[in-house]
Amino acid sequence: MRLLVFSILFGHAFAFSYVSFDNGGGRMEPVIPEHHQVFALFMEEPTISFIISLGSKELEAVKQAKLDAKGRHLSDEEFSDLLGNYSKVTKGQFEMMIAENKLMQKNLVGNAKKVVQEIDDGLKEMDEQFTREDVKRWLVEVAAKLSNLTSAERDSIIRILPHKGLLMSYTGILKVRNMNDAEGYMKEVMMLYGQYRHPENLRPYRVRK
Repeated sequence: MRLLVFSILFGHAFAFSYVSFDNGGGRMEPVIPEHHQVFALFMEEPTISFIISLGSKELEAVKQAKLDAKGRHLSDEEFSDLLGNYSKVTKGQFEMMIAENKLMQKNLVGNAKKVVQEIDDGLKEMDEQFTREDVKRWLVEVAAKLSNLTSAERDSIIRILPHKGLLMSYTGILKVRNMNDAEGYMKEVMMLYGQYRHPENLRPYRVRK
């Protein structure tokens, strides 16, 4: 798995990046762009936990390492070494995330592991200000990759990876063929899992057994 994009900027560590709204309980929460939410829904727990665990110093280390890595097509291992130049603690957290993701993917069947890695890599070269159109193009690519898997390979993703598996089971990701489909899909998942429908920090799908 190559360098993941950390420009998702959602949740606790990145709340300052967004306009805030009153959640109805007297607490201000960040208004997170829908395309950020949609992409984040495809992340598994190790990646989400890493991102929201970043304090201000760790976040700054990641930002500096990202600037150094821009355009260099670094592997996760190479990025980890770069990150270590700014924060040994953050490097350790990053390497733990990579190890946990690899462990989760270990028993994926056939080409499923390769496809999952490609999905996770999908926005690695995006600018931090990636757009809704960028995510729609990514969704078209994701759908094509998943559709080309055998039923056994897709079933292994559903069985092993809680977040991607739920999206494959309960949303129309496999029906996305073009940009119009992708726009409709984004609206679908926002109705099911978006910030306003489920204010539980974008992760209502954690309840899946």
